[in-house]
Amino acid sequence: MVELVCADPAIYRIRLPFANVGAGETNCHVLHDHGQWLIVDAGAAGLGNARRLQTALRELGVDFGACQVMLTHGHFDHAGVLPALLSASVPLHLSPQAVAAREAVRLRRTQEGFRREMRDMGASSEDARGYGACNAETAVFPAGRFAYRPVADGDEISVGRCRFRVMETPGHTPDHLCFYEPDRGILFAGDHVLPATTPAVDAHPDGVDGLGLYLCHMRRVRDLPVRLALFGHGDPERDRATLAARIDAIVARKRSRVQAVLAFLCERKGATGQEVARCALAGLSDASWRATRPMARYYFMLEALVVLRHLCATGRVERLATDGRAALFRPR
Repeated sequence: MVELVCADPAIYRIRLPFANVGAGETNCHVLHDHGQWLIVDAGAAGLGNARRLQTALRELGVDFGACQVMLTHGHFDHAGVLPALLSASVPLHLSPQAVAAREAVRLRRTQEGFRREMRDMGASSEDARGYGACNAETAVFPAGRFAYRPVADGDEISVGRCRFRVMETPGHTPDHLCFYEPDRGILFAGDHVLPATTPAVDAHPDGVDGLGLYLCHMRRVRDLPVRLALFGHGDPERDRATLAARIDAIVARKRSRVQAVLAFLCERKGATGQEVARCALAGLSDASWRATRPMARYYFMLEALVVLRHLCATGRVERLATDGRAALFRPR
């Protein structure tokens, strides 16, 4: 259950299950150096994770009086179990956006806005409600519940001999952070880079081009002299060239999806967002689309929204508002 992934400093991995579009595992990493402890991400609530994690931390002998927590982002599979783990005295380092954007009232407004966008993409009212439920991946952070320590790009977090540099890497989520230790080349990458899957990009609030931000910050991480990359999901990577190749592959995949949408719009001379999701991204007939599980359709709709925002932001596509019907997107 507890796996040593680095000897100096001592870093352990604890894998915790989650269930969403499928079943998977999230990595909780625990670092111990010179009497100080660091926990990076935690895991999903439920599924016995609180018991699993508490047992593992007891086995490691974690001293919460000399412990800090770093959160890469606030998705449920990285932060959901925190209320069962942390007392209010343990410092929790995270993006200021993670606290503000995940307060219950703001979360409701964000979800209402997402449902409206799904309707504007061409989804029915029923489907838009379902996609909104699928989009509720964020953990609620109550005001005053944790010892919040908001951090920004360039800040340092000291743990024993280690000095972790905060890197703002929005894209997968608006609040995503990576943590990099330059002297030892250790990178806690969260879900910014994953070794086996291409990370999704969230629908950022206020129409922000999240995909553009993601691609920009992928280049930034690629240039780091990393000797050990630790991910939110999957096994560590110790070879810098392999990590760079993986980043290149993710970027190429994202760009290929953008090109597929643009080619579809050029051929059709315009389409709704749902048509983009169904035809250009999922490659499904209308009947097959309706037979597809709502969670899978949601991910195609989310990707279509994110790609269309990016194409509009970069001037290659324009969005045409229609009276009472779904918006149309066409190439400029």
